[in-house]
Amino acid sequence: MDLKISVVIATKGRPDSLQACLRSISEQEVAAMEVIIVDQTHQPTEQETLQSVLGVSSASPRLIYHWDPAITGLPQARNVGVRLSSGDFIQFIDDDAALDKEYFVHLLPIFGDPFVGGGAGLIIEMGKEKRRLLRNLFFRLFYVGGFREDRTEVLLSPPSSRVVMHTLSGCGLYRRQIFDEFKFDEILIGHAIGEDLDFSYRVSQKWILILDPQALLYHYRLPGPWRNQRQSIFEKVLFYHYHFRKNMRGTFAEWLAFAWLNFGFLLDAFTYLNLDAIAGVFVGWRQIFERGIRFRPDPIKK
Repeated sequence: MDLKISVVIATKGRPDSLQACLRSISEQEVAAMEVIIVDQTHQPTEQETLQSVLGVSSASPRLIYHWDPAITGLPQARNVGVRLSSGDFIQFIDDDAALDKEYFVHLLPIFGDPFVGGGAGLIIEMGKEKRRLLRNLFFRLFYVGGFREDRTEVLLSPPSSRVVMHTLSGCGLYRRQIFDEFKFDEILIGHAIGEDLDFSYRVSQKWILILDPQALLYHYRLPGPWRNQRQSIFEKVLFYHYHFRKNMRGTFAEWLAFAWLNFGFLLDAFTYLNLDAIAGVFVGWRQIFERGIRFRPDPIKK
C-alpha cells in the first residue's frame, strides 16, 4: 500500500531521548512522510538539529516543529499534532520510545480491512522493572469487569498473533478519518494518565482496533520532569473514576468493580513503603468526593 504516514511526538524536556526516538523513525523500512514534534519545553530546540537526525535527503521525513510551552498537557499536544499533520495515517509515539525498523512493515497491512481504524505494536519495556511481579499480581486481582484493560493484558501475556483490542497504548497508529469524529480529551491535563485508554476505548466503539505482536516498540520509561510519586498515584485514582463515570453505564456490578479497584490502589500504595504513595491515594479520593462520586462528565467525541 502506498500510504502517507505522519508521526506525532509530544515532548517536554527530554532532548536526548527525543533524538533517539527520531533516529528510530529515520531508520524505518517503510518511511514516514513527516514527523510533527509538539514541544512543551520552556526553551525551543534547534530545528536544524532535529532534521539532521531524521536525515536531509529527499527520502527523509520532513519535520514540522511546533513549540508552545503554554500547552496544558499531552492530550492537547496530540490534538495539535493531528491538526498539523497531513498523512493518511497518524502514528503517535512518546519521546522516550523507539520503533523497531520493521514496525510499519508489520502494522500497515492491518488496514487492508476498511473496518480497522487503528492498531499498535507490542511494547517491550526496556531495563529492569523492579515491580513487574507485583504489577502482574495487582492487575490480575483488582482490574476486573470493565476495568480489565487488554492493553495491559498483552504486556503481561504477549500474544503470538494479531488480536482485536478495545484499548491501545498511547503509541498507536490510526486512520485519519477517525479524527473527524474523535479527539483526545483535553480535560485530562499534564501527563494525563489514561488519556490513551480513554481515546482508544471510545474509538473501539465504532472501529476495529488490532495489536500486531510482530511490530515492536521499545519503551525506556524515562521520568518526566513534571511528576512525583504522589502526583502520579492520585492522577491514576482520579482518572479511573473519570473513565468509569464517562465511558461506563454505572451498573451495580461496575460500581463493585470500581470499589474493588480502589481497594487495590490502596494496597498497591502500601507496597511502595513510603508515605507519598499512600498520600496519593487519599488525595485522589478526596478530590473524587469533592467533585462528587456520582459526577458524570459529558461524553467527548470531538
